[in-house]
Amino acid sequence: MEENRIKDFWLWFNSISNELESNFRNEILLKQLDKKIDHLGNFTWEIGPGRKEPNMLVISPNGNVDLLEDTKQIIDLVPKIKRWEFYYAKQPRINESEYLIYFLNQQVSINISN
Repeated sequence: MEENRIKDFWLWFNSISNELESNFRNEILLKQLDKKIDHLGNFTWEIGPGRKEPNMLVISPNGNVDLLEDTKQIIDLVPKIKRWEFYYAKQPRINESEYLIYFLNQQVSINISN
């Protein structure tokens, strides 16, 4: 995977991270994020509350073991971005009530509080 493309993604993400944090439902930013991650590869992604930080971004290989090294490389190159944590695969759920998941350019909001 091209390292410069990954670094460009993280520079962009850092530039919008505060705005995204203030509104996880910002359709413009979410569509941009989806497009930028799609440019990196055939991955799924999700944002939501973090485990240690207030926010989390997961870039997942979409169940494809062959893409796991790619998502690991993407996360290995992430710079420190305040109030965010990052994972290369989906994480087990811990008491969160709402998630936004993107798959095939479609947003799905899942609320598990009920």
